[in-house]
Parts: sequence; C-alpha cells; structure tokens
Amino acid sequence: MKQKIYVFGHRSPDTDSICSAIAYSYLKEQLGVKNIAPARLGRINKETKFVLNYFDVEPPKLLKEIQLKVKDLLLRPIHSIGENTSIMKAVDITVNENKHVTPVVDHKQRLIGVITLPDLYPNLIGTMGPGHLKDTVTPFKNILEVLDANVIYGEYPFDVIKGEVYTASEIYDNGILNTGDIIILGNSKENIKNAINTRASCLIISTFYNNNVDISHIEPYIDGYKGIIMIVEASIFNISKCISKTVSIESMINRDMLEYFELDNPIDEVKDQIIASKHRSFPVINEKGKVKGVLSRSDLFQLNRRKVILVDHNEFAQSIKGIEDAEVLEIIDHHRIANIETMSPLYFRSE
Repeated sequence: MKQKIYVFGHRSPDTDSICSAIAYSYLKEQLGVKNIAPARLGRINKETKFVLNYFDVEPPKLLKEIQLKVKDLLLRPIHSIGENTSIMKAVDITVNENKHVTPVVDHKQRLIGVITLPDLYPNLIGTMGPGHLKDTVTPFKNILEVLDANVIYGEYPFDVIKGEVYTASEIYDNGILNTGDIIILGNSKENIKNAINTRASCLIISTFYNNNVDISHIEPYIDGYKGIIMIVEASIFNISKCISKTVSIESMINRDMLEYFELDNPIDEVKDQIIASKHRSFPVINEKGKVKGVLSRSDLFQLNRRKVILVDHNEFAQSIKGIEDAEVLEIIDHHRIANIETMSPLYFRSE
C-alpha cells in the first residue's frame, strides 16, 4: 500500500490553517496526486468549527506525531515455522530463505521464540539412538516430509512416534517388535514379509537399487497389517541419516531473552537496542503478536520516510513532533521564512 501524504498547518490551528490544508489537499488530488489527505495538529477552535459546519466539510484527521517507527522501515518478509517443524526443514528455511534467524510461532501464528543455525548444529551432527525419535516426541508427519516418502499402504497409528527405529539387519528371525516401532529395509519380497511379521507399525522401503515395488507380490502378507508402508528413493544408509533430522525443533528454540520489536516502536529507541545487541536480525510483530517481518542493522538505512506538505507555516518549531525525520515535499505559506532545513529540494511558495 502506498504511503499517505498529509497536508497540515501549525500546532495551534486557526481557520486559515485548517482551510488551507483542506483546500490544497483537494487541489493536489484533482491534479492527479494519489493517496493525499488533509490533517491538523491541534484542536479546532469555535470559529473554524462554524466555517466547517456552514460548508458541511468534515474536520481533518488529528495527527499527534509523525515520528518514524518500525513500520516505516522497508521490512523484509520472513518465513515463520512451528515448534514441531523438523530440523531438516528448519535448516532449509533458515539458510535459503531467512539467512540468519527464523521466528517460531504457535498455532495462532504468535511469536514464541527464534531458531538460528548454531541452535541446530549440535543436533545435526549428533548420533541418534534407536529411541531418539520417541524420546523427542517427534511428529510422524516429519518423517513423510523429510524423506519425501510415497505411502503405498495404511497409516501410522499415532500422531507422534511411539517406537524405536531399526534396520532390517538388526531384526532377528521371527522377532516381534512393539507397536509404534519403525523398520528401514531393502526392497525385496522376503525383507518386506519378515518386516510385516515383526508387527512394527512403520516400514520404510528403500528403492535405491530397485525401483519396482510390486504391491501384488506382498498383498498376502499385508492383509490385516496394522501400520504404514512407504517407499523412499534413497539408500538405507541415507534414509538412516535423514530420519535423525526429522526431530522437531521444540527443545532448541530460544525462548528466553528473546529480542524482537513491535511495529509502533520508535526508530530512535530501536537503533540503540540493535547497536547494543549481539544479534543481527530481529523479528517484528504487530499488536497481536504475529510476525510481520524481520529487521536488521542494514534496514535502518532504508527508511520509508513519511511525506508531508506544510501550509500556513514553515518553522519546524511550530510543526508536528518528528518533522525533522519526515520528507517535506512542499511548503505553502504567507509568513516570514525561518531557518528551516530539509533533506531534499522542494517546492516552496511564500507570498
């Protein structure tokens, strides 16, 4: 949305100050200027009220300040994730989309913490025991997502992993496993038959060496099987490596000493906090706690300054609070010219 241009007079508005703001705003609009509106910096006196009522004109909007805030910056969009997101997906989003930090949100999309690559590294390079996924309460959907698996039969009986992870070589003949257990195996009729007989709840079939999974050959063994069978186009070794990356990031989230900003925070306050912080990027939230973007040190140099037109005054001491940070486009006045200073050339009419 294009930023609105405000036309206003001095802090103690009289009739010529209010009426000139309304008239000049209307003129600019008729000349093709979009998104422009009159404003006022103070209460309307009795005389001005009479004039506006007589001509049936609405009073301009009251502006209390024009100080730059976080919402005036050109905030970069950011991809948020939930606390049940897998390590693999969190790394992918942080590296390829967010670069430094990824916000973590709850089911209502409200900020609850952040995750960075240093938070994830120990779990990426650590070893995984058979019960690691069960102990970390990993959602089963993470396995389907990370392995890019193709389900050919059934479903897993739980939302989160309730068992241990094995390879076919770890299963003894006629061994019986527990409900919730997972087996990674090669693509052969005998392997699949033996795995089904263990009563494990999930079979992950590697099709790395043989892409043909003939479901008709194993249908007699599937009948009555209470679990899920999926195929993955990767070696058993790579599946075993990737499955450890399905663990959710819940225990790795930075929740304490969380640094973030709100859209209405003044830029002057934000600058000081950013300079003093050890972090490089900061989530920005709205009044409901929802993430609206990310702010970094470099973004402070890309201010989306508010655009204004001054009428009936040209002294900043008589104008709105924060006028020094605004981009003054024009000044239309009939008073003395004071010691004003602007950041760029402008149209100035004093008559």
